Amino acid sequence: MKIKIFRHTFLILILIMLAGIFNAQAQQKNTERDLALEYYRKMDYEKALPIFEKLYDNNQSDFHYHYYFHCLIEVRDYRKAEKLVKRHLKAKNKNPRYAVDLGYVLMTSGDVLKGKKQYDDIIKNLPSDKRTIIDVANAFMSKRENDYAIKTYHRGRVLLSENDAFQMELGNLYDRIGDFEGMVDEYLNLVKTDVKNLNQIQIRLQNSLFSDTEGKRLKYLRTSLLRNIRQYPDVNVYSELMLWLSIQQSDFESAYIQAVALDKRLNENGKRVYSIAQLSTTNNDFDVAIKSYEYIITKGPENQYYMNARIEILKAETKRLASVNPLNHEYLSLLENRYNETLAEFGKNRLTISLIRDLANLYAFMFYDADKAIELLNEALAIKGLGKEKLAECKLDLADVLLYAGEIWEATLLYSQVEKELPNEPIGHEAKFRNARLSFYIGEFEWARAQLNVLKAATSKLIANDAMALSLLIKDNMEPDSTYVALEYYARAELHSYRHRDDLALQVLDSITTLFPYHLINDDVLYKRAEISIRRGEYDNASTYLEEIVMQYPNELLADKALFKLAEIYDVYLKEPDKAMEYYKELMLNYPASLFADPARQRFRILRGDVI
Repeated sequence: MKIKIFRHTFLILILIMLAGIFNAQAQQKNTERDLALEYYRKMDYEKALPIFEKLYDNNQSDFHYHYYFHCLIEVRDYRKAEKLVKRHLKAKNKNPRYAVDLGYVLMTSGDVLKGKKQYDDIIKNLPSDKRTIIDVANAFMSKRENDYAIKTYHRGRVLLSENDAFQMELGNLYDRIGDFEGMVDEYLNLVKTDVKNLNQIQIRLQNSLFSDTEGKRLKYLRTSLLRNIRQYPDVNVYSELMLWLSIQQSDFESAYIQAVALDKRLNENGKRVYSIAQLSTTNNDFDVAIKSYEYIITKGPENQYYMNARIEILKAETKRLASVNPLNHEYLSLLENRYNETLAEFGKNRLTISLIRDLANLYAFMFYDADKAIELLNEALAIKGLGKEKLAECKLDLADVLLYAGEIWEATLLYSQVEKELPNEPIGHEAKFRNARLSFYIGEFEWARAQLNVLKAATSKLIANDAMALSLLIKDNMEPDSTYVALEYYARAELHSYRHRDDLALQVLDSITTLFPYHLINDDVLYKRAEISIRRGEYDNASTYLEEIVMQYPNELLADKALFKLAEIYDVYLKEPDKAMEYYKELMLNYPASLFADPARQRFRILRGDVI
């Protein structure tokens, strides 16, 4: 019994010792491998080479082979690299992926003819096995032999008798070598039967179109899509891609056509067309937005988007009206009737609160009827079930109208109320900004500036930027004796302009020019003149004022803003895209750090026809 126990104990001890030895050996190998990898990463191939050679001799794994082979290539020991490849090929049953390495050794060593022959033989002798074909193509790609990878896939199609095989792989390869047409052909053939990679394909197409400065790629893609839409009218993905492409180009007219076609074909109940309407409104293409909402409205009240479409179409029409100067009063009256008809149909409730607010603003700032606007907004505030934010929005609107009507005290009370009720919300920050602006209008500059400085850290970038701009206006126009005489005149002109008393505003601005001809505030005076001219539809006058800012005050804060506004005049109002592009380009080149540089770049690319 004791002898048996002794034997068992002895065997256990032996096993523990052996395990320790093997573990130590494994740790030593791991340490050697880590050291070799470190040398390799640092491109110290001379030091990495002997370690990987030793590791490969002990274990002919693909991992050790890969690094050993590339170390030999890097130190230009092509003879030894060739021997290694042949040895590994033999060990791996002549796997053709390693035969690519043999061709690579020959090509790298300068024996190009033999290298090409090796590559051609690999493709010629490919087995009709999909996995092997992909492995060989990947091996060619890893050696940057993309043309041979393409040949591999085309040979694979023949061997497998599958003309549609490897479409994604070939499309990606054509993308890699810059063959846009080849890429498009493969991708469009692929999505005809398989749409699971559609998002990836769209990303690749978008990246390729990004550098399409001459528009040739865009033209080819559009032509190819139209051809496929005609040839395969029942394959919806081509219309989907055309819709996607049109949106990328901000071509909302084409997007609308495709969205309607898909809506009818797929019975989507207007969902896609509604999205196009919203996008068009956001991008100021009001004609397409209105057309899209009208399409949904024709589907009748039972449609789930009907009510929203009835409301949103009025918003789009109001924005279209506001974008054309001077104001078309006949159309304005028709629009008022449409608002009232819609409110009569749906009632004044929390679902139509945005419509009520829009109509109130229409009365105040287009009809100049503050009393009607105030009455309507008070009705809105009495609606039950409004959330805090909706109530706050109505209060801000009411404060704006009261300020327009000259009721300064009542306006500031409402602004302060919203600010206190929602101090940490964006709408609370907006209320604080409007209150500070009101203080500026009435000459309380120090108080206004103190509030604006707090808002510089606001979460909303727009509010923070507006606050900073107004704060700087106050700071930069303080007199040497800490008074604000010229600024008081300017603030008065701003208030007149806000209240649409443009003649009074211009009189005050004239006074500034006469009394303070060399004051720093004169670039702001020119900009305000330009804004009033735009509102009156006097675009030539506006352009003259803005160009004067750019020429005379190129280093002042308003120079970049003036350039952007100049571009907008030609872009939005005068519809002269070439002239608009000149100003957008000048802004990008001369003021690359400007807040307006990014929107200028985006508009420039849209006008040029780039895919965004």
